[in-house]
Amino acid sequence: MTNEALPKQLSTEELKTLFLFEALDADQLTWLSRQGYVEQRSGGQFIYSEGDDATCFFVLLSGTVAMSKKVEDTRVETARTNQRGVYGGATVAFLRTEELPKYQNSMMAVTDC
Repeated sequence: MTNEALPKQLSTEELKTLFLFEALDADQLTWLSRQGYVEQRSGGQFIYSEGDDATCFFVLLSGTVAMSKKVEDTRVETARTNQRGVYGGATVAFLRTEELPKYQNSMMAVTDC
């Protein structure tokens, strides 16, 4: 496997530039750097969808995303941002439950992210 086939990972220095992680110690940052990886999404593509198994936690590095929630048969946009470091996804994945949690909303890439 070539390096090009491996997913990009953020260094501990890059992670520390994100407000969510700026107070973490070196061991925590190292763990995140090893566990996390960078994904890209094209504008108009869902990053995750409400009701799917909540398996991933996403942090925006660039681009614009929109969060939405289903209300009856209508998708209602609840937030839109391009603020680097905002997050969404499996925010309750640390809870110990018998079932895998579900995403409580959807996140879509408005622009390439």
